[in-house]
Amino acid sequence: MHKSANTPTKRGKARHPFQGPSAEARERVLADLDARGISIRGWARANGVKASAVYHLLSGKNKGRRGEAHRAAVLLGLKSGAIEDQQGESEHGGL
Repeated sequence: MHKSANTPTKRGKARHPFQGPSAEARERVLADLDARGISIRGWARANGVKASAVYHLLSGKNKGRRGEAHRAAVLLGLKSGAIEDQQGESEHGGL
């Protein structure tokens, strides 16, 4: 039986409603990078993100909720959100 997004788990906490970027959205990003002739590693380097975080995000292994994956998801336009820089100021991203 599949639990809904807000169904409490065994520990009593509700599951996070964000299920990660859809397969279609991830495919669109990959197609866009391919059309522009940009490798995932090259994009990651240019945007100051770990390539492994981008690979995991685009493969669906990581949902992009926090940390490097969150930063990559926002910069790639896979999710809306803010990115805090070193000084604590927010910036908004998009591919």
